[in-house]
Amino acid sequence: MRLLRSGMIFLVVGVSLLVATILRAKPIMMSVGYAPFPDVLGPFLLEPRKTTIVLKDVSPQNVTVAVVAAQSWRATQNISEVDPVFAASGMMKLDRLTFKVAVRGVYYIMVITNAGEFADEADLAVEQWGFAEDLLWISGVVLGVGVVMIVIDRVKLLRRHD
Repeated sequence: MRLLRSGMIFLVVGVSLLVATILRAKPIMMSVGYAPFPDVLGPFLLEPRKTTIVLKDVSPQNVTVAVVAAQSWRATQNISEVDPVFAASGMMKLDRLTFKVAVRGVYYIMVITNAGEFADEADLAVEQWGFAEDLLWISGVVLGVGVVMIVIDRVKLLRRHD
């Protein structure tokens, strides 16, 4: 009986998390920009789902866009020493790039010139869409544990009656 109750609790929590994950799947849009002082953009809390960055305006025209985890960035650090989780070079005005970060966390967006310095001016749109994969996995695992616990309880009950 205790196994059945625990299984039902896991089942309800798993279904609740799944519903919440589905409801959170709507796109999140951010419009960011800076001028005239060069710096990093952010920090942004990015989830493990599709992320699109659109360069609405940028100066100079040919830049590299890099996404860097906050824990690996120090403000005094040289840009060339940064280890981005995602980078795209040769980006120009109105270019769009889509990627997915592997781990939920705080990230900075850097717009870097070919000379290895921050761009003078940038205006970006950042959009995240789709399911947050970490929440989807968690809800699936909790739901699965609940189903397994209920099935085990029912099998034990059937064996007692045989």
